[in-house]
Amino acid sequence: MSAPTRAPLNIDAFLAGEGFTTPDARAEARAAIEAAGLTRPGKQNIAADKLPRVRATLAQFVCVCVHPPCGQLAASWWPGRRAVVVLPANCAVCGGSSQRRAVRHMARALEDCGWLRLLVIGGTSVQHQELRFGLQHTRVVARLVDGSGRAHTSTEARPHVLWAQLLVVWSSTPMHHKASIPYTSQAPARLPVVITTKPGLEALCRTVIAVTEQGRL
Repeated sequence: MSAPTRAPLNIDAFLAGEGFTTPDARAEARAAIEAAGLTRPGKQNIAADKLPRVRATLAQFVCVCVHPPCGQLAASWWPGRRAVVVLPANCAVCGGSSQRRAVRHMARALEDCGWLRLLVIGGTSVQHQELRFGLQHTRVVARLVDGSGRAHTSTEARPHVLWAQLLVVWSSTPMHHKASIPYTSQAPARLPVVITTKPGLEALCRTVIAVTEQGRL
C-alpha cells in the first residue's frame, strides 16, 4: 500500500510555526520560497512534500528579536544569514529570556574586552545553570564557585585565580562570609576583581558590562 498523502499546509501558518512570527518576517520568508519556485504569489497552501525544500530555503535566515545585542550576536554566530525580526520568544539568541539575553550581552562585552576566562564566587545552582546555558556558543568560559558551602583553602583557590581574567564576587547571593577571601586575598595584580551587591543574574551581568566599558577598574 502506498503511504497516505498528507494534506497541504497553510503557508502563513507554517511560516509562523517555523519562527517567522511577525508579518514582515513572514513576508521575507515567503518572498524567498517564491523566488526558489516552491510557491507562487497569491497561493495560500503548499504541498507537504515540498517542506524539506522550503526549510532548506529558509535556512538563509536567522530569527532575532529587537533587543540588543541579539542582532549583533546573530551576525557573529550565523555569518551570512539574513536577520529577520520576530517576537522575542522565537529569537534564536535569547529565546525570550531576559536573563539569557543579559548573559549573552555580557559575553559579547567580555569577548570585546579580551576577558574570556570568568571566575564567579557565589550564586545559586539555578543561577549557575542559566549562566552556563547563556554562555553556550560564546568564547567565554566560566568557573562558578558555590559560596554557600565550606570555605575553600588558599591552595584550592589559587589555581582558579591564576587561570581567571576576571573575578566576580556575587556578594548578594547566599555566601559564607569567608568564602571569597581565599580568592580575593591572592588575586594577582593583573586580575580585575568585581564585587556586585545587587541580587539577580541580570544585575551581575550589568555590573560586568559596566566594568568592560570602563576598560579598567
